[in-house]
Parts: sequence; structure tokens; C-alpha cells
Amino acid sequence: MTDFLLQMWTARAPPDLTIVQPCLYSDWLTESLDRGIRRTLNGTAKWGNAIDYLIMRSMIPGYAVRFDQYTGTCMHITSWKMMTSA
Repeated sequence: MTDFLLQMWTARAPPDLTIVQPCLYSDWLTESLDRGIRRTLNGTAKWGNAIDYLIMRSMIPGYAVRFDQYTGTCMHITSWKMMTSA
């Protein structure tokens, strides 16, 4: 299992499946938390409730501002989204 996960994380995605664009960590984090809020509202969340996610979302400006100074690249790979250091 470990070998499979390592291969999955180190394999390059086909170029036609990726869209690379610059993004801020705060934007990426906000979008991730918004997905969590949507899951709780749809009843498909495995953790927490909408209030938990709203509290975390309200803390983003104070937390993520120090990381927004670094350039990053958001990669959209089909339904997965990840942030890498550029």
C-alpha cells in the first residue's frame, strides 16, 4: 500500500488533465473549507458540522496571511486539487 501511495503522489499527471494557475494559500484554504461546508449541508460529511467549518473559515485571514507571501501553484487534476511550491 505504501508503495502504491508513493507512486501515486510522485507520478506526473498528463498535461491535458492539468490546469496550472497561480493562487494564494488563503484562496486555496477557503475553497477547501467551502467544500467541507457543502458536504455538511448535503449530509455527506464524515466530520463536523457547518458551524465548525464556518469558525475555521473565519480564522483564515489571520492564519493564512503569512503564507500568502510565498508563490504557489494550484493544480487542478480532474476532481483533485493540490497546492505545490513554485
